[in-house]
Amino acid sequence: MTILAEKININNIEISWEEFENDTKNMYDKINNANTQYTVILGIGRGGLIPAVMLSHMFGIPLVPIVWKQETNNAANACILKNLAQEMVDNNNILIIDDISYSGKTMKAVLETLSMWLTAADKKCNITIATVYEKKNPKIKSNFIGRLLNDDDFYVFPWEAD
Repeated sequence: MTILAEKININNIEISWEEFENDTKNMYDKINNANTQYTVILGIGRGGLIPAVMLSHMFGIPLVPIVWKQETNNAANACILKNLAQEMVDNNNILIIDDISYSGKTMKAVLETLSMWLTAADKKCNITIATVYEKKNPKIKSNFIGRLLNDDDFYVFPWEAD
């Protein structure tokens, strides 16, 4: 059990590689069935880069990685988003991928920053959000999820396991 899980007395649930791959494939199927052609995938690291790379290969489209942390200055990421916005043309479809949405704070910050730069570049793009896992009632709901999670548990990904 992680120290955080011990402190707040919650269950620590480990997600296996097989579960993660299956849930990512489930999310891919949902996205693919929507029949939207995406221009680019924006992967939010660290954990969101893993499903973003997988989906980039599955869809055959480029990946733009960012490593967004709520507690740090994200100036470098803002520059990446600014450059991405300037490269887009009207009606491009951007797919933002993350591994999990606990509260939605990260996705909200990324979405607000990207939207600001798209507006500044006078670009009207469509943004779709997908997370492999989502807890109930995040600040920003994903358009596509692989699996909805129990709010009372803490989840450990295979790349985080001891």
